[in-house]
Amino acid sequence: MREINSGSNENRRYKLLLIDDDAQIRSALIVALGKEYDVVEAAEGEAGLLLAHQERPDMILLDVNMPGKNGIWTCENLRGSEVTRDIPILMLSSRNEIEEKLAAYNVGADDYLEKPFLLPELKAKIQARIRRITEKMAAASLAAKKISNGNLNLYVNRMEVEVDSRKVHLSILETRLLAYFLTNPENVLSRQDILNNVWKSVAVSNRTVDAHIVGLRRKIAGFNHEIMTVYGAGYSLRPKVEKVEKSQRSLSSN
Repeated sequence: MREINSGSNENRRYKLLLIDDDAQIRSALIVALGKEYDVVEAAEGEAGLLLAHQERPDMILLDVNMPGKNGIWTCENLRGSEVTRDIPILMLSSRNEIEEKLAAYNVGADDYLEKPFLLPELKAKIQARIRRITEKMAAASLAAKKISNGNLNLYVNRMEVEVDSRKVHLSILETRLLAYFLTNPENVLSRQDILNNVWKSVAVSNRTVDAHIVGLRRKIAGFNHEIMTVYGAGYSLRPKVEKVEKSQRSLSSN
């Protein structure tokens, strides 16, 4: 039985929270950004703070100069909450004053953009922050990824194998090689298949594949499956024959 645990964010739409008291700016940005992101809006700081807790957006676009609770107050309170403290915040302002910029950064803003701004610049800043989020999520997904077969567990991020709870440390190539066999159990994999999927664009010879498989077999000794040589065809991961025969003898004796 093979088990693979992993996450995927390939088709995820990220959510932006736009907090700005100017209705025209909100409408324009919702139209401009709505094709790529889910955009929710608030017209002032307190409502934006509440919406941030409710919606848990991936990023916040926050106007500095608003009546009532302004952007500085809002940013400071977003950073003071465990729920919202790690959400990237891009501050927007029509005032080009160094004091205001410093105040924004001092309360935890990640970036600052002056109005009027060019839409491509805004999108580039958003995409840069979203890309970092995507990278973190990918790393977290990798960290959680486990591939299991028989008495072996492969933890991809640690490049580590447990065989009957015995830990084995693998190189990057050995990890990829083992993962390829574990995700294709009992299939006959030619050397060319292995080269294409493990080494990818790196030019190596068939003998390199053979050498790495010899080393991998040695490291995962005790695994109740084996990487068998299928002469003239390649390799295949299959249950060890002696385990199967022993099990059959046990069943027949009962």
